[in-house]
Amino acid sequence: MKLLGLYASSSASVSLLADRPKSSDLSATAGAPAAATVAAWTVPESKLVDINSATVELLETLPGIGKTYSYKIFQGRPYREKEDLLDRNIVPAATYARIKYWIRVEE
Repeated sequence: MKLLGLYASSSASVSLLADRPKSSDLSATAGAPAAATVAAWTVPESKLVDINSATVELLETLPGIGKTYSYKIFQGRPYREKEDLLDRNIVPAATYARIKYWIRVEE
């Protein structure tokens, strides 16, 4: 199934990606750079994945995170802030940019 230009491979991925707003929902940021457009909307708190407690399988549902990165995130716990994924070289910057709005850190 193709959602927003991404291919979803599991039902969990579909539920995460299906809740993303359509570009027409972001009319306030029309003409803005892509990064600003993504930042203009927020993911509902109930959809955020806590990287300190999520299972490897749940981490795999994040955009751009497969088995390797989900295992690296799991092994790198605990995190004080989500930027630790970059600071500790757990995921590359491009991957972090894809997931930063979908994750949180609870202590």
